[in-house]
Amino acid sequence: MLFRKIKTLVLLVLISLLLLSCSEESTSPEVEDLSSTLEKIYKNSNIPGFSYAIIKNGEVVKNESMGFSDVKDGIQYSNQTRQSVASVSKAVLGLAITKAIELNYFDLQTEINDLLPFNVVNPNFPNIPIKVEHLVTHTSSLVDNIEFFFSTYQILPGENISSETAQFMLNELNMQLDEIPNLGEILYAYFSADGEFYDESHFSNQSPGSVYSYSNLASSLAAYLIEFQSGIPYKDFVKNNIFIPLGMNNTSFSYSDNINSDLYAELYFNKEYEYPKFMSSSYPSGSVITTSEDLSKFLIEIIKGYKGQNTSILSKQSYSLMFNELFTDQYTQASHGIFWFLEGNSIFHAGTDLGIVAKVEFNKDTEYGFVFMTNTEIQFSDEAGENLEDVNKILYTLINEIN
Repeated sequence: MLFRKIKTLVLLVLISLLLLSCSEESTSPEVEDLSSTLEKIYKNSNIPGFSYAIIKNGEVVKNESMGFSDVKDGIQYSNQTRQSVASVSKAVLGLAITKAIELNYFDLQTEINDLLPFNVVNPNFPNIPIKVEHLVTHTSSLVDNIEFFFSTYQILPGENISSETAQFMLNELNMQLDEIPNLGEILYAYFSADGEFYDESHFSNQSPGSVYSYSNLASSLAAYLIEFQSGIPYKDFVKNNIFIPLGMNNTSFSYSDNINSDLYAELYFNKEYEYPKFMSSSYPSGSVITTSEDLSKFLIEIIKGYKGQNTSILSKQSYSLMFNELFTDQYTQASHGIFWFLEGNSIFHAGTDLGIVAKVEFNKDTEYGFVFMTNTEIQFSDEAGENLEDVNKILYTLINEIN
């Protein structure tokens, strides 16, 4: 049988946070020739294709791709290949939130119920308000129901729904074929006491601000603060304030934007089986579609901002705020800025989804960084464990390079 039975979907979050965002010592070979090292890893891997860029001294010094964006048709993966970067979208959200603060829409201490058209209250702590700071550090006490989260996904019209991968998405993950609600509707339905899908299990028994607990839906709620306060859709706010100023012309939140549609990567369960294309109504937390070239422009801006240089998006003071250590997890000792992970010398965000792995990272001492994206599966396929090992080899090699 192609697909293993899945008893719990928490695997998605655990892999994304614990495996890709780990700070273990690298066991990858010492880097003498980056291209040849990565080529050896690729040739011995199950990865369909990938692209990366190395950034030093404010510019891309190496941008290379290997393998295929479309295995069946033999289309090479390139720095112009477009695909989702999953939760790396939250790094974009961190920049957007900080821009909204700079525009005086709110500040980190603002209570979210002063900003939203509906109330969000943890029933276990009704007198403790949830603040913007809690959303951006994953300490809001708002909890993802993973089955519900996948139900916010829609397989796009025109995709092959008879394939085994599509049937897996529909039957095992509860994804949809019909048009899905918009961002505000789905958040109201889930978090508001009057919402259709409200349940007290959506809230932690730990008080807001006290414990780190990663949440995609809470992240999208942070984006909705921007949408409601600015009066324009979140995706338009990001396009106007981030994508256009940075020249990220091949980046969007939707396949329907039709940007270089012939350059979309196929996303793979394994090299034989493709996933049909999909989108989510909770799109701010994980649906940025981009290229390694555009993602490099984003990271160059972020590194410049961290260095205190003049940038296109934020003031020096705002960048300092974004990378301030707002919360430190008492168990892992990992610190969190505004949606950015701060661990040792590394500042980063990683992401995974069906057929997707991505990461952006830079070293705060050397101020060198890298971007990485691949159309491979590390969650549900039989090869997932091997793919994860292969991906980590590449990531550690890139980390060695920038260090």
